Amino acid sequence: MAEIASAKRLDHHGIVAGVIKDLQLIEAIDDLLGSSGCEEVSEGEAIAAMIINGLGFTDRPLSLSPQFFEQVPVEDLFRDGIEASHFNRHKLSRALEKVHSYGSSNFFQVLASKAASQEGLKEAAGISLDTTSFSVTGKKYADTDENEVRITHGFSKDHRPDLPQIVQELIVSHDAGVPLFMCCHSGNASDSVVFKERCKSLKSSMNFKQLNRTLVADSKIYCKANSNNLSEMMFVTRIPETLLEARDTLKTACKNDEWERYGADHYYQNFRRSHYGIDQSWIVVYSDQGIVRATKSLETLISKERAKIDKEIFHLQANEFSCSDDTIKALNSIAKKWKHHQVKASNTEKIARYAKAGKPKTGCEQDRYVYKVSVQTEELPIEKKNSIIKEKACFILGTNNQTLSPPDTIKMYKAQGGVERGFRFLKDPLFFTSSFFLKKPERIEGLVTVMTLALMVYSIAQRRLRQALKKMNETVPNQIGKPVKNPTMRWVFQMFFGINIIDINLGYAAKRVIQGIGELHWRILKHTSLKAFNIYNACNSTS
Repeated sequence: MAEIASAKRLDHHGIVAGVIKDLQLIEAIDDLLGSSGCEEVSEGEAIAAMIINGLGFTDRPLSLSPQFFEQVPVEDLFRDGIEASHFNRHKLSRALEKVHSYGSSNFFQVLASKAASQEGLKEAAGISLDTTSFSVTGKKYADTDENEVRITHGFSKDHRPDLPQIVQELIVSHDAGVPLFMCCHSGNASDSVVFKERCKSLKSSMNFKQLNRTLVADSKIYCKANSNNLSEMMFVTRIPETLLEARDTLKTACKNDEWERYGADHYYQNFRRSHYGIDQSWIVVYSDQGIVRATKSLETLISKERAKIDKEIFHLQANEFSCSDDTIKALNSIAKKWKHHQVKASNTEKIARYAKAGKPKTGCEQDRYVYKVSVQTEELPIEKKNSIIKEKACFILGTNNQTLSPPDTIKMYKAQGGVERGFRFLKDPLFFTSSFFLKKPERIEGLVTVMTLALMVYSIAQRRLRQALKKMNETVPNQIGKPVKNPTMRWVFQMFFGINIIDINLGYAAKRVIQGIGELHWRILKHTSLKAFNIYNACNSTS
């Protein structure tokens, strides 16, 4: 009898499925959303399938999930009896609607809290808060109930003001950037309002107080309207430079020029301030890279102002004035608006004007005198420009956590990059974002929740691998072959591309072979997830 062989692509999907099983996400989701038990797949399995699909980085919309799983050994990733066709768009859409009905924010928080406890995330670590917007294509969305999230136009962080959007609020742990909380808001939601409400909620949270956490956010959180909330919690934020007190502090720091070094290229000065009734430290910081950016920015501003001044001087010199004082007033009127240039020299010329046009005859007396001005300009002196560059390169960090030293405060604020990396991950064109064609707002909100669950699974897998490599003093090669202890999980996933499961039916026996896996892959699996290791190992058997 001829051999019959079939191949399925396992790739890195076994890692994702293994971490999902480690976290018992499917069981936890079924407990929250309920499961009738008579359907081919439960809600937990449907959402797990969306996570695996999203972390497949195939740019495949949810409606094509069955096609995605036709190429994947679904029974090995889930359980016996599951088929690719079970993950159809109707099942996935109903799962998204159930997430919305339960309450997407509460749904995610329960699962994230369980995962954080299981993974032992550092309890005293800071947390970062931020928002972003997701543009939505498709039909025009009607207004819903005032308590519902509305798909509408607002300030677009995607730079697509022509499209309606939804706003996502996200809180991540400074320990590996694992998301701890998410919430969806209407597309026109204001950061200031969102942050104020979140601070109000956090300050009354016993969990937040008991864990002694510090909230890190951008300058939108720091305003008079939110000061009552900030006074009852620990925070680190950037102080808005629109505040008069902030501008004065920057000028004082630059004038003092008494900087302390932090790290390779950061410098700071610490000031004690009482602002909005809160005793806090204001730390003025700049870096060598900040100086470079500020220098380029100033050069751009000087160039733009130069072009504007040339036009103003051209028109000024063409004008005729009735007296010399008027020329001085006109020149001063435009010169006082210049920020990066000054008058180098000016000359007023007295010109006779006659009653008749043409060349005046000998002995003809002038009818009147007019005055014209000629002007030469120059850039500000180098000392003044350097002062402006230094001031532009500086920013102020404010904190009321008295246990934090200035270097610790800077380090904690730099961890804000974790939430920004999370947003970049969610907006990756090969991730879920292309699926925002969904027609119902509740499904879109459910999708954002599932996307954030995928980020949680990804972050936990990356955290496990990095911790294990550091503990065992081991490395893996990065994209250029350099051994590193902190690889991104995205790169690790790419290392697993091309791992296939070959099933061979010999008639009298069945043989299964895993193709494309090596020693490095097995080592990564051991460090990341034991259940993932078992998935790949089970695919390497003969019966």
